[in-house]
Amino acid sequence: MALALLAKALQVKGGPKVKALIVDHGLRPESGDEAQSTADVLRSYNIPATILVWQGDKPSRNVQATARAARYRLLREECLKVGIQLLLTAHHQEDQAETFLLRLARGSGVDGLSAMAPVTDLGGVKLVRPLLETSKADLVALAEDAGASYILDPSNQMDSFARVRMRKLLPVLEGEGLSPKRLAATAARMRRAREALEIESDQYLACHANWSVAGFIRFDRAAFQDDGPIEIALRVLSDALMRAAGEALPPRMARVEALLGAIRSGTLGGGRTCAGCRVIPEKTSEIIICREYRAVESIRQPVSRESQMPIIWDGRYALSFANADALETGMLEIGALGSEGWRQVKEYYAGIETPLPDAPPAAIRATLPAIWCGERLITAPHFGVQGEISCSARFIGGDLGFSWRGNDTI
Repeated sequence: MALALLAKALQVKGGPKVKALIVDHGLRPESGDEAQSTADVLRSYNIPATILVWQGDKPSRNVQATARAARYRLLREECLKVGIQLLLTAHHQEDQAETFLLRLARGSGVDGLSAMAPVTDLGGVKLVRPLLETSKADLVALAEDAGASYILDPSNQMDSFARVRMRKLLPVLEGEGLSPKRLAATAARMRRAREALEIESDQYLACHANWSVAGFIRFDRAAFQDDGPIEIALRVLSDALMRAAGEALPPRMARVEALLGAIRSGTLGGGRTCAGCRVIPEKTSEIIICREYRAVESIRQPVSRESQMPIIWDGRYALSFANADALETGMLEIGALGSEGWRQVKEYYAGIETPLPDAPPAAIRATLPAIWCGERLITAPHFGVQGEISCSARFIGGDLGFSWRGNDTI
């Protein structure tokens, strides 16, 4: 609430407009009413608000981490749909201190201990945290001085969550000199080290990574066999997995370390899965990293003329329609091409004189987006199949900071 009021106060004529995005996680029965109440308060300050609802089954374990991933996915997709370029969140000094302690307890390295960055690229959207050096007490005072009502989430007091337990430790630690301010300062110093490593990783990517606009990446296997720093190799591999999966958050380092060990030891076999991706060795001494089909095979996203464009599918592709007026409500869905879609693509080209375009390996093409009407393939944009609906699909994983090399085609 304090952030929204500050942003509104800084809004100038002709400048960026302030809009509030509220995520209703649906984890508590009263969350829907709370989201609506928050939206009503914001609108009373002439701040337009949109409520985003986390649909589907809710987790019974790792609730906060899973909710956080869902929250950022919903926020990023909404920003991309409506053209928002800057997404502000109200993380403050105590949040930064809690994050540092949580990651220290998990044995995190430089990245984890750098805690939250002031600016993060979410792929087409800049996540900005302008209040990291501001205390929670100051923000509460600001909202109260403005007479703005706010809601205290009861889950922030539940000892079953590790973050809550760390929060309750802060007063004890402060007595030993580990104040939130000092912990946040340490995180800032770690962030400087992280930025230096990221520059090195970007240079490594520019030399060794070859992205395709279809959303997969090729590496020469030798790129991971040299005598360079293992930290850089791990960062590059982690980034590739994150981008290929369309995720805004990196995979757990233990899994990346195990994967790098398999690559270096030559024990990948026919390939491995990791963080929603497949890592496949090729005969040409290359390694392909692509989306895992099992992670997307059940994703069917309805599309109609009322849908906001572009439509973000699986966090990897932005789909736009040339003739959106032809979309029929409840009839069409975006889903993975799969083997059945590929069969229908080949069937389509068997009936025309144009030859079938070159195609990537089956593991890759199965994960590409297609437009379906039931089990009938309507459009496969990566293969030039344009039925009643003309559609283009732009891979947006590469927007997350990768240097693109090689061909911009499949």
